[in-house]
Amino acid sequence: QPTADEVVLVIHGLQKRDSASSDEPVLVREKRLQLEVRGGLKVSASVGVNFGQFFSPGQNYSVSNGVIVGEDEGAFSPSMTSFLHFHGYRGQRATLGGSFGVGFPVLSSGDGQSIQFFLGPSLVLGANQKLVLSGGFMGGRVQRLAKGFRVGDVFDANNGDIPTRGKYDIGAFVGLSFNLGN
Repeated sequence: QPTADEVVLVIHGLQKRDSASSDEPVLVREKRLQLEVRGGLKVSASVGVNFGQFFSPGQNYSVSNGVIVGEDEGAFSPSMTSFLHFHGYRGQRATLGGSFGVGFPVLSSGDGQSIQFFLGPSLVLGANQKLVLSGGFMGGRVQRLAKGFRVGDVFDANNGDIPTRGKYDIGAFVGLSFNLGN
């Protein structure tokens, strides 16, 4: 059975001394109430790993037979992520909530990859140390062709590198994180 938070409320009954005296009031009664508190909004933090995929996957670009070729970077992109979770607190072992996270790609394939942002629903499991399953939308930078070039266009490799630029894009993710605190 998960434990609730406890609040101790102390009520002091004070009596004034006669008006001629400047002494402090005298304690005549003290009542201590110990209450269990359940409910409300809880905010917790966790660290974990996410697996995300952009809706339009990033590509690595090269020139083959004078033509620009694009190769998808992979089925998913893992990242180390730090989360803030918002969920109701009722002392239950499983709670639905929401998550916002910031992560760094583990396998950065291009120069343009930077931090990624994650937002979506989560399932918080456990009473004290929590395991959190999250999913939803992600956003981050992806390398795209620049200066009007498209995959399949003719490009002379002697003119330098293929022009690319980092563009922010969105995708989806699933993740698993662990909260060490309460």
